[in-house]
Amino acid sequence: MTCVTEPPSAGRDSLEERARRLEALEGFETELYDLVNMAGIAVALAEHAFCDVTSHRELSGGQRDVYHLGRQEVDRLLFAGSHTLRMMSGFKDRYLAAMGLGG
Repeated sequence: MTCVTEPPSAGRDSLEERARRLEALEGFETELYDLVNMAGIAVALAEHAFCDVTSHRELSGGQRDVYHLGRQEVDRLLFAGSHTLRMMSGFKDRYLAAMGLGG
């Protein structure tokens, strides 16, 4: 069961504080779109790497769940995953700072 609680300052923020937070949230819109796009790229690369089961089975002697990935595919997958993680970590830190919640 998930428990949702309000931040300690909920209901007590001044109008100025609420306006500041709203402005900060609006500033994250473009970055959020970039994050979604990068995550989509990472998923597309992963799907492509594992979609052709027949060729992987030919390379692995018919074994199931054994995949052969070329160096370039591995590099792209690692970059997409690590870059997405870096972007998300930075976004989280900036979001928490903008909301006055620390990081």
